[in-house]
Amino acid sequence: MSLLYFKAREAYELDAKVSQSQITRLREFRRTKPAPVAKKR
Repeated sequence: MSLLYFKAREAYELDAKVSQSQITRLREFRRTKPAPVAKKR
């Protein structure tokens, strides 16, 4: 049970890191590009 919890928490932390990097990358992309690109999504 604890091992399963540890694995789930590890995967969650990794997912959080990846999503965070994607968010920062999206912010950088939006900063360099005009607004219409963000509206398209």
